[in-house]
Amino acid sequence: MRTIIIILAMAVSAAGADKFLGWQSCSTTGCHGGGSGDDQVLTWQKLDRHSRAYGTLISERSKRIADALKIAEPAKSAQCTVCHSPMESAAPERIAKNLKAPNHGVSCEACHGPAENYLRFHTRPDVTAAQRVAAGLRDLDSSHARANSCVGCHGNIGAELLTAGHPTLRFELARQLVEMPPHWKDFDQQQSAQAWLVSQAVLLRELCWQAAKNPGTARRIEALHWILRESADGAAHLPPTVEPGPLRTSADTLAKAASAVKWNTAKTRAQFDRTAALASQVKDAAAFSRAEALVPALRALTLGLGKDAAAKAKTQLIALDLAIRSPATFDAQKFAGAVADLASVVATRP
Repeated sequence: MRTIIIILAMAVSAAGADKFLGWQSCSTTGCHGGGSGDDQVLTWQKLDRHSRAYGTLISERSKRIADALKIAEPAKSAQCTVCHSPMESAAPERIAKNLKAPNHGVSCEACHGPAENYLRFHTRPDVTAAQRVAAGLRDLDSSHARANSCVGCHGNIGAELLTAGHPTLRFELARQLVEMPPHWKDFDQQQSAQAWLVSQAVLLRELCWQAAKNPGTARRIEALHWILRESADGAAHLPPTVEPGPLRTSADTLAKAASAVKWNTAKTRAQFDRTAALASQVKDAAAFSRAEALVPALRALTLGLGKDAAAKAKTQLIALDLAIRSPATFDAQKFAGAVADLASVVATRP
């Protein structure tokens, strides 16, 4: 299963055999445990749903999905733990011998890489970013790097899981970064437009990988291809057709290019206007997938216009979410009206 391959590959550092030390190794008061003002571990434990991802596997819903897949215990199946508790999938020799307590959930090293070789020096001010990365700390500075680290679980799921009742995943990096309790200091809402564009190009790449085994991805591929070409200067990178092979390569090219661009409010405003105008092309329920692609785009772009714009548009953004709850109830005319209302609320005032 490709999802498992992706996550296991993510868990291997540049050194190739570094050991996982567990979140406890990050939690001392002199590091990320809160004593020196850096409370990343406390934020993760108390506020971040990633810390409780393992608990999902012992729910009744997971049991029903597992029964459909003929999995005896989802909390012990690699097909489930690979995303909900990645350290369960690590080889025993990759786990530090003194790590006794369980490390259930998605903890520090699942995203940042096994800590054996960077733990003791990575916070020192005289250590360069290149030195940290060489020691195994995953580089998450760019939107492209962050999207690649998240999409394996948040945007890549097998058809058999969906058939068994697993919810469809809607990966969009900007909303995740804004709504998650932050344990970082380098992201603000002005970066939301870039995070949306990069993450959707990365998602398009992953959906193209899934296309052969999961025909259900076709509409999502078409919708993302459409919105990225029409509103995001994607025509310079994406081919006019949606053949998965060429498209997955060009989608990643677009993601890398967009990640290198410096965004500002004026650029976000132009992007918002182009994207909102696409609502006129969503003419009926057959274009529901396009509406599904437009809503997270407009949300991220509204966030990128600043806190005031996002606050003013709260009601309109909720209305857009409600408009795409189900294909059966989708009304293209009402959807277009909701987009027009949003555009009016966030329009530049004299």
